[in-house]
Amino acid sequence: MHWRLKESRPDTHRVELLLQLSRHFLNIAINKEIQREVNLDSSYFYSSKAAALSTSLSFGKGYIQSQYLLGSFFFQKGEEERARALVKQALEESRHYDRQLQAEGWYFLGECYGYTAADLTEKIRFKEQSMEIYRQTGNTEQQAYLLEAIANLHYIQGQTALANIKLQQVLALYGSINYPLLHYTYNLLAAVNREMGNYKESIQYSLAAIESSSITRDTSELGEYNATLARTYLAIDQREEALFYYRSAFKYAQQEKNLYYIHDLAGSISRLMIAGGQTREALAFYIDATKAFPPYNHLTKEVSARALAECYLALKEYAQAEKYFLEAVYLLETERLDHGGYMGGTDIYKRAGNFYLTVKQYDKADSYLDKAIGLNAKAGSLRHAVDLHLLMFKVDSARGNFREAIAHYQRHKWLNDSIFNETKSKQIANLQIQYKTQQKDQDLKLKQQDIALLTKQNQVQQASIQQKEFQRNTFIAGSLLLLLFSVVVYNRYRLKQQSNRKLEQKQQEINQKHQALEQVLLEMEELLTEKEWMLKEIHHRVKNNLHTVMSLLNSQACYLQDEKALSAIQESQHRVYAMSLIHQRLYQSKNLARVELSAYVREVVEYLGDSFDVQERIRFCLSVACVELDVSIAVPLGLLINEAVTNSLKYGFADGRSGTVSIGVEALGEENYLLTIADDGMGLDKDFDPVQSNTLGMSLMRGLSRQLGGSFDIQSSTGVRISLIFANTTDASPYPDAATVPG
Repeated sequence: MHWRLKESRPDTHRVELLLQLSRHFLNIAINKEIQREVNLDSSYFYSSKAAALSTSLSFGKGYIQSQYLLGSFFFQKGEEERARALVKQALEESRHYDRQLQAEGWYFLGECYGYTAADLTEKIRFKEQSMEIYRQTGNTEQQAYLLEAIANLHYIQGQTALANIKLQQVLALYGSINYPLLHYTYNLLAAVNREMGNYKESIQYSLAAIESSSITRDTSELGEYNATLARTYLAIDQREEALFYYRSAFKYAQQEKNLYYIHDLAGSISRLMIAGGQTREALAFYIDATKAFPPYNHLTKEVSARALAECYLALKEYAQAEKYFLEAVYLLETERLDHGGYMGGTDIYKRAGNFYLTVKQYDKADSYLDKAIGLNAKAGSLRHAVDLHLLMFKVDSARGNFREAIAHYQRHKWLNDSIFNETKSKQIANLQIQYKTQQKDQDLKLKQQDIALLTKQNQVQQASIQQKEFQRNTFIAGSLLLLLFSVVVYNRYRLKQQSNRKLEQKQQEINQKHQALEQVLLEMEELLTEKEWMLKEIHHRVKNNLHTVMSLLNSQACYLQDEKALSAIQESQHRVYAMSLIHQRLYQSKNLARVELSAYVREVVEYLGDSFDVQERIRFCLSVACVELDVSIAVPLGLLINEAVTNSLKYGFADGRSGTVSIGVEALGEENYLLTIADDGMGLDKDFDPVQSNTLGMSLMRGLSRQLGGSFDIQSSTGVRISLIFANTTDASPYPDAATVPG
């Protein structure tokens, strides 16, 4: 690009080249931290040149873009107020030009804020302004890019469920324009699902990210994708796989000279080596791996201190370990906690608490673990929550606080059982190799059949050859001994030859028919495979279309002020999401017609809990039988559950009170099942008649129960209890017909 700049004339084209160079050096300084100050100075040099040339040419657009870049430069240098003032002034001037320039301004203004709680709120607000302009101007690619950036900020805030929903919307937007570079989105989805405890989905998204990166040859972030996959395998205690992917990621980090990842990944590898009993080797590896890349800022110093502390703890050199743990805590509290470092902060406090537990300083252990639990409440990591409650159990047990210890252990077991079980572990462990193994087994069976057939054919041919040799020898011996019978023997020989030729012709016909039959079977298998993929694609597109509907409803809500209308829009989004979960599960499952009920109900309930933000005061108790339902049963049943739980959360606990919502499904025989939804909320008004009520929710539940052919009942004494007896048959339509909803 530099040679193009040298050959360019002092015109608007030269301004654009200067701006490209400024962006290039700014991105390297921010994302890779290679010679940060040098690259920042280069970015400033080229953006200043662009501003001066734009002024001399009266090129307003170029001048505004140069001010955006200068604002980013000053923010990176720590002059935050100056940076925001520059960008705001340029944004005001952009109103005289096209809206694309305004969208860029809102984006750069968001980049002039950090990662404190207040800054994150502002950051999200400005990026939403930019995204809305791209949506209005029909720039779907940039709209999806901004939505993904917003989802990442929600992930940093600890709002993993919200981040997951927005990332699904990102995939829908990218899918509508056939955008190929989906690996960035897949990788973020993998990280979000890991923190939510969805390990199977996390592995699937990581593998999809690696595959997409390889197919599109956009491999600049391939190391990060491998690191994300390694972290998920580590979370489910599959250390060999984790170590393999960590080493792959470390190799890419060295190639890219990404200093932060070099220290972070070297620390992760050393911890796995410690877990494998290679304690001395782990310390030597970390020191050697980072020798050429010394820590250069707060974050890399913090990562280095944490890694060295873990090594010395494993070596039982407690004085050195404590020194580095305290250094990591100091660096965290003086820098990262002001920038939203909740996930990393949780990990550091947890490890410091574990150290003091090891050296039996229980008061200090309790103090650091309390801080870790407080930060994890903001980070929302189930994985950390499982570990923290187990450590608190050990601390309280050692101090004699047995009641608190039991409470922490019960919480640890409940969280651990809820996000992970043996079946799921085996399923994840076999996820990568299952399909390939099946294919190899099928190929092996076909090869064995071919070998057996060839062996039989060879045996027949050998027998035929031996028989011919015997007959020929007999003929020669007979002709010598019995000359008188030579004519007869010769005649029989000719007849045998003719018979053999007929047999060979028949064998050829049989072989041709066999080959034709194999071709027909192969075509049938291809048609079946194509049918399965078509069904998966149909479910995928239906799910994408439903998410698009949710996005449209969300967009409509932005223009509504009436609370009832907003509530109706939100309830419609919940209903659409309940249906989209069905199709998401179908296209991700091998069974394209049936849905596993217990997992589906759990996802619907978790989504509603996150949407109404009631996790702190409402407890959900699920007791759902392990049964697979046809999609025609699952959709109306999911909609009915959505309506009932929504009503409980809106009206049963409207005064902010705490309580419990219970959902159960039990078998009443071979085909019939009983669904119960109960809460201990405020209950129904005394004069409220469910049978005569014409509200949308009650009408929809009665209509859905009729569609299921079920027996529907609602009672209210202490709270509300809804019962439905339904049959697991396929007579129903998968979606409510017109009679279900009142017109």
